[in-house]
Amino acid sequence: MAKSLVFTVATDGYDQAFARNITSHRRYAKKYGHDYQLVSGPGSDVLNREVAWLKIPLLIGAIDAGYESIMFVDGDAAIQKKCPNFEALFEDGYDAYLANGHSGRPNSGVIIIKSTTEVKAMLERVLQGYGKPLASIDSVGWGENGYVIHELRKYERFKNVSLKWNNTWDIKLKDYIRHYTGPMRKLYEFSVSERQAWDEICSRPKIKGEGFLTNGRDFFEALSTLYSRVTNDTPCFSAFDFSWCGFPKSRRSDLSVGKLTVHSCVNIDEMDPDNPYSMELAKGLRLSGANVITGADGFWDLDYSKIDVLHIQWMEVLCGWKAPTEEMVEKIEHRIQEIAETTKIVFTFHNLLPKKDFGRLGFKLLDIVAMYASAFIHLSNESIAKIKEQYKGCEWVEKDNHYVCRHGDFDYYRMVEEDWPELTQLDGSGSTVLVFGGIRNKDELDFSLNVGDKLAQQGHNLILAGPVSDEAMHWKERKGIQNPERSKILRLHQRVQNEHVKALLKKADVVLIPRAERLNSGVVFLAHSFGVPVVCSDEVTLSESLNVTRGVVYRKNNVDDAVNAILSVFKREQLEKIENEAACFLFKKKCMSWISIADQHLKIYQSV
Repeated sequence: MAKSLVFTVATDGYDQAFARNITSHRRYAKKYGHDYQLVSGPGSDVLNREVAWLKIPLLIGAIDAGYESIMFVDGDAAIQKKCPNFEALFEDGYDAYLANGHSGRPNSGVIIIKSTTEVKAMLERVLQGYGKPLASIDSVGWGENGYVIHELRKYERFKNVSLKWNNTWDIKLKDYIRHYTGPMRKLYEFSVSERQAWDEICSRPKIKGEGFLTNGRDFFEALSTLYSRVTNDTPCFSAFDFSWCGFPKSRRSDLSVGKLTVHSCVNIDEMDPDNPYSMELAKGLRLSGANVITGADGFWDLDYSKIDVLHIQWMEVLCGWKAPTEEMVEKIEHRIQEIAETTKIVFTFHNLLPKKDFGRLGFKLLDIVAMYASAFIHLSNESIAKIKEQYKGCEWVEKDNHYVCRHGDFDYYRMVEEDWPELTQLDGSGSTVLVFGGIRNKDELDFSLNVGDKLAQQGHNLILAGPVSDEAMHWKERKGIQNPERSKILRLHQRVQNEHVKALLKKADVVLIPRAERLNSGVVFLAHSFGVPVVCSDEVTLSESLNVTRGVVYRKNNVDDAVNAILSVFKREQLEKIENEAACFLFKKKCMSWISIADQHLKIYQSV
């Protein structure tokens, strides 16, 4: 076995349609003394075009098999006779080498890696990203390439190499690897037999859309089955390991006796978390001595006889955040009933109501989870009363098992700061109020804009940063919004990237919470984490911390009252502003420590 590997994935007849290319791969590997492996044969009816993902676990498997350097080449790419040894690209500090494709972003048709723990972790993050929505800057419409782009944008050990190493568009270029995809496909001169194979491929239906398999478990099971089949007779790749996909390596029997084992039923990407709350709580629990397993699919897969606590943060995760069917709700009920025979179930009330598009089945699902829950966790004292009022008459609501564990800090965002160019469009004069996070309905949007209009008349600014639901504004209208230079109202209706959060908070003199009839708002605690004063409606569950942190409340849905509250903060003297910031940081230290919050959770887990 050599220390280096070249391999090709050409399933479903691609090896026949591009037979001459495959020959060039073999010739190249032999020339430089690399091992070569063609991965071919039938693909997967389940995966369809998403069989393109296979290259990612194969790269990881090749690392685990002991190869020090690896090159993957698509079957529709030809390696020229003059192509240098790919190892000549290697530089200190870099371990992933890709060229840009015709879209101007890295193309995963040729991936060259130097085996390191860092590059393996990056490839695992790509794999674990399957099914997550991608921003337009990353998305390519199908397959794994968008997820590769997403990770490489943040990966400091990535080297963007010359187009010669993966030429997808420049006809005149004297390239090393010519990739017959996109605009280059028409130049490939198929032989008679290759043409027959290609015509058959083109006649197949093509399922489009990144992550079209909505159940991640189904995807990874299909991928592992295909991987095991195509690698069965070769030592070039290790056995498929579900830990690559984010599934736990261990079960209770493998763990230290006496430690509490908790399954936090939520997907966590520690490199780019959608919600740092879940990530930080899991870290805190581990530091406090618990064994913590994460992942939503574990609800269906894990052996709960070896797990002490199932903690459901959001019930919607049980059906992938998509509106369930009656059949799905029945399956969830049956599974929860099974789990409850051996395991304590704890449920956190983050929201007053189920996700709106779940309809009546959302309330049915809540009732099922709540009936089997051993304990309920609330983020404020007032939350308990509000839940009991909202669900008066439900058998479970009167149980004596409601506990309070407040929200932790958002210091995670301090570590990932990047400038956000769009913020330069904001008018530099006056003070600035920030509305951060998702706008769920038209009332919240109109309220925010009306407040912004009145503040702008007095020389101040408003930033609206976060996604807006279709209920609040049609997507076509959102797409048409343009921010002029020196905007007094800056509208950024998109998911805010983690690395831009700190830049937003730096701009803010006040954070406005435009929401009413909500149970909680993480934005309140985000503002506390950065010492920014909060102006919030008099909704008691939202404003509970404001007395301590010197925020201001306004009468619910009253625009003038909100404007006056904001202006009162703007007018504070410098010494008072310093005292306000100190009050926020003191509250954060006393009440928002993740270790302290994790300890509170552990006491609840152990007491029920």
